[in-house]
Amino acid sequence: MTREMKNSGVEWIGDIPSEWEIEKTSRICNTITDYVASGSFASLSENVKYLDEPNYAMLIRTADVSNKGYNSKPVYVDEHAYNFLRNSNLYGGELLLPNIGGVGEVYIVPKLYEKMTLAPNAIIIRTDYCDKYYYYYFCSDAGFMSIKEISQSTAQPKFNKTDFRQIKVLLPPLQEQKKIADFLDSKVREIDKIIFETKASIENYKEYKQSVITEAVTKGLDKNVPMKDSGIEWIGKIPCEWKVCKLKFFSKMISKGTTPKDMRTEIDHKYCVRYLKSENIVSNDLRLEPEFSITKDINEELKRSQLEINDILFVIAGASIGKTAIVPEEFLPANTNQAVSFIRLEKEFLDYKKYVWYFLQSRIIPTVIALYSVQSAQPNLSMENLGNIKLAISKNKLEIFKIVDYLDAKNAEIDNLISKKEKLITNLEEYKKSLIYEYVTGKKAVE
Repeated sequence: MTREMKNSGVEWIGDIPSEWEIEKTSRICNTITDYVASGSFASLSENVKYLDEPNYAMLIRTADVSNKGYNSKPVYVDEHAYNFLRNSNLYGGELLLPNIGGVGEVYIVPKLYEKMTLAPNAIIIRTDYCDKYYYYYFCSDAGFMSIKEISQSTAQPKFNKTDFRQIKVLLPPLQEQKKIADFLDSKVREIDKIIFETKASIENYKEYKQSVITEAVTKGLDKNVPMKDSGIEWIGKIPCEWKVCKLKFFSKMISKGTTPKDMRTEIDHKYCVRYLKSENIVSNDLRLEPEFSITKDINEELKRSQLEINDILFVIAGASIGKTAIVPEEFLPANTNQAVSFIRLEKEFLDYKKYVWYFLQSRIIPTVIALYSVQSAQPNLSMENLGNIKLAISKNKLEIFKIVDYLDAKNAEIDNLISKKEKLITNLEEYKKSLIYEYVTGKKAVE
């Protein structure tokens, strides 16, 4: 039987079942509140002190409820602060929507602590209907567009709870809300399971790739050659005809960049110079669109960090430490900041650049970083320690070329498999998004 539909009057919702209604969030929610609902900024500052150690209640931030891999410590408040924040206390099950940073995301608050209260930069809602249905609604394009419409376009998009109260959302019959939520729970669980397993498979391929590289750059390709102790614990045995040399032995220069005093984010295509930060070096490759560009006049103060073709980049600080890439000609002119080192090989060793690059991707490097980096808030490897990294290398140039050719072919094969799995994840995410939209807007009915 064909379902009778009507125009919702909202562009991004489209047609909806004739018995469904459109209502403002203020009509369907019994709670729409945030951190500042309990007082002025001055009174909040006076009455709420953030604590590092477990205390009376936990302050719930977006970082605490998302699955984005944040590694921040929990924040707590005492009993006085918890009582002062009574208008935004949490009990688990509420919908949390970031309203500064992460705008458009939505989470269901889990029970993370006996007593919980909301942190700044998010709002919480509770509805008089099926909260899980509205969770899926705000996960959908319909919900996202509703949020986007009220968001202020600034460097960090934001919206307030007053504007949120005016958002128009769907109001299906309560029983149908529950059916849709239960159905999507089941379907999304199935899709997420496949995505999780696919991501795990990708990580296994990445580990396999690293093991292939490590084996080739420490043991070579011939399994029958006699071996000797390298004298380096984390390298182990190497072929008898090989040697161990420090990275600086091959290098004409090992240096790092700097941050210019006057950074301009607008791109002058006539004098555009790429400015590389550690986040521009991803998966042993270069993002073709760095976060910043600098103009020719600023580049004058960065001459010492101007990159050349065939330079090997190596991140020496921060969360991306150890990432590496070779600079291609089409990427120039370019500079790096102080978190990115560049290794420029002597002319006589330029043919070794690919081998050195592969060695810097081996399992040996994380060990070296752990041993020699300065363990502060972010690990940091000095130029001296980078230059002192010991490489195992054949004395036979032809053997080095064979190892590089082997790794090129093997890595292309592994990368192709990873790419297919990444595409599968993209397709599954798009399918999940489409599925949620179709059912929360009533274009498809749960049988």
